[in-house]
Amino acid sequence: MKNNLFWVLGVKEFTLILILLVGLIGSCIITPLKVEATQKENVKSLSDNYGNWTLIWEYKTDYIIKRVSISSDGNYIAAVGDNWESDVGRNDVLYLLTGDGKLLWKKDSRTFFGSSNWIHDVSISQNATYIAVGSEGTTYLLQRDGSIIWKKEQLEGMNFVSISDDGNYIAVGTYPIGVGWVHFFNRSCYELWNFSTVGSVISISMSKNGKYVAVGDYKGYAYLLDNQGNLLWDRKFGEWCDVYVSTSIDGDFIGVGISYGPIAIINRNGDWILNLTEVQHSIKSTSITSNGNFLFVAAENEGLRIYNATGKLYSSFKAREKVLDVDITPEGIRVVIGSDDLRIYLLENPIIPELPSTHIVAIFMIAILLAVIVYKRKYH
Repeated sequence: MKNNLFWVLGVKEFTLILILLVGLIGSCIITPLKVEATQKENVKSLSDNYGNWTLIWEYKTDYIIKRVSISSDGNYIAAVGDNWESDVGRNDVLYLLTGDGKLLWKKDSRTFFGSSNWIHDVSISQNATYIAVGSEGTTYLLQRDGSIIWKKEQLEGMNFVSISDDGNYIAVGTYPIGVGWVHFFNRSCYELWNFSTVGSVISISMSKNGKYVAVGDYKGYAYLLDNQGNLLWDRKFGEWCDVYVSTSIDGDFIGVGISYGPIAIINRNGDWILNLTEVQHSIKSTSITSNGNFLFVAAENEGLRIYNATGKLYSSFKAREKVLDVDITPEGIRVVIGSDDLRIYLLENPIIPELPSTHIVAIFMIAILLAVIVYKRKYH
C-alpha cells in the first residue's frame, strides 16, 4: 500500500494535484464550447455544406482569390485577388488581414507599382514582419504596413515567392519561356545563388527555418535544395504536368501534388513516405504539416482535401466554388484557403487538435510539483 500514489504524495499534496487536474480537464471542455458558441454566431447565416471543419470566418472580396499565405503563428493572412479592368488591364489586389478576419489594408498593383501589373504570389514571415510579393518580372519585399523595402527587377516571367520565418531569406521561382530559375536572396536584396530548372517554375516553398527550398516545375520535376544552393535531389513525376510542392517547417518532409491528380510525400533524403498515389483531382496547391503526417490539397473542383501519410482521405471542406490555394500553420491547426467564389476562408482543423498554451503550462506545473513532492518524500 505504501507504494501507491496517495501514500507517496500525502493527503494535502494529492488533493492539490487532483484539483489542478480537474481544473485542467474542465477548461479543456469549457474552452471549446465557448469558442464553438462564438463561431456559430459568426457563421449562422452561412451554408452548412462545410464537411467536418470548423469555419472560423470568411472574408468576402470583390475578386477571385488565387493565392493565400498564413503566418506560422496564425496571426496574419495575406491574399492575392485576380483583377482585370477593361480600361487599364491587369490590376491585381493584395490583402493583409489579422487572424480574426480584420482587414488591415488592401492595395492594387497600380498603387504598388505605379502601373497596371500582375501580382502572382505572396508569402509572409512570422508575425507578417516581412511580406514577399511576386509580380511579373519583379519581386518585392514589404513591411507589415505595406511599404516597400526593396524591389528586384529583371526576373523574367511570373515570379513565385517564399520567405523564411525570420525574413532573412527570400526564394523566387520564375516562369519565363523555357528554362526556369530559382533565385535566392537575403533580406538586403543580395542574390546569394541561383539554380536552373528543366521547366519553368510553377511552385516554390522554403522551410520556415530557411534551410531548404522545394521547387516544382511545369515539366513534371520536383527539386529539393539547401540554402547554399546545393541540389539534394530531383525527381520526375510525369510529362508536361505542373508540380505543386510544399515543405514542412524544418524541411524534413516535402508534399507533392501533380496537376492532373497524384500526390506524394518525400523526406529530406529523397525517400518515399507516401508513394505516388492517385486521387483523381485537379490539384492547384499543397501544404504539409510539420510531422509529415497530413497533406492538405487544393483540389479545385473538389474543394480542400486532407490526406494522411498512407494516402487515405482524412477530411474535406467544400467551398461555394473552386478552391485555388491553401496554406496552413505548421501543425495544420489553422488553414486558410482562397477560392474563386471571391472569398478567403479561415478554418480550424478538428482532426489535429491544438493544445492551448495554458494547458501546456498547467501540465508542466503539475509535472514539476509531482517531481518535487516525490523527491522530498523519498529523500527526507
